[in-house]
Amino acid sequence: MRLTDADVTRAAGFLELAEQDFIDEHTELSPDRRGLSLRDGADGACEFFEEPNRCRIQEAKPAQCHGFPNQWRFDGFEKECPAIKLSMRLAPNREPHEESTCGNE
Repeated sequence: MRLTDADVTRAAGFLELAEQDFIDEHTELSPDRRGLSLRDGADGACEFFEEPNRCRIQEAKPAQCHGFPNQWRFDGFEKECPAIKLSMRLAPNREPHEESTCGNE
């Protein structure tokens, strides 16, 4: 999950960590070496993902996460996470957006 500077600031604040501590503990260099990404958990899922289909940092989750699954396409995504569109929400420091959640919650 690629991170913007704003994502780092928001997640670090939510977790009550200094930004550098968040970077050291929860990120890695992205595969294209052009930015930071969240580290994966042992199972390959985001380290902040918790069953059943919950984000541990929901209130501060990265912008790229907000598009999942509607803006992501990979083989079998409908089986993995059938999207249910939720109402427009205004998160702190963000534009209004349409958010979705996995339908298998």
